[in-house]
Amino acid sequence: MIAKRGMAMTDSTDRILVEDTLRGDEHAFAELVRRYQTAIWRTVRRRLVDHFESEDAVQEVFLRAYTSLHKFDTSRPFDRWIMRIATNYCIDVLRHRRSHQAWRYENYRDTLPLSAWTVRRNPHPRARQNLPGSRACCWTH
Repeated sequence: MIAKRGMAMTDSTDRILVEDTLRGDEHAFAELVRRYQTAIWRTVRRRLVDHFESEDAVQEVFLRAYTSLHKFDTSRPFDRWIMRIATNYCIDVLRHRRSHQAWRYENYRDTLPLSAWTVRRNPHPRARQNLPGSRACCWTH
């Protein structure tokens, strides 16, 4: 995020860049991306961890910001607004991950022995061997 000392100047230039973007100036939005891409990257990477997923997330955050720019209240700080978009996107991704994992478990719950689901760390080598070949991809630590 931005240091507090330069906040007032940055807020006013961000406001101008937002207004210019809304008038169709693509270079203005490119400048906003340049200013905030590192902060967005750090926020997203810290929450999602995966490098490639984080790259996609940064692009998605800026796309969402661009398409919602007409909703932005220029009396408020732009950096907080775009960081909120990044945070909300990460929450959505993590929520999707959780529901997808639950779905995978539900699909295979009846086909695998309970011992395959309860082993967490340092599983016995024979436990992995007992997994059917088509189910081996479901093994997690």
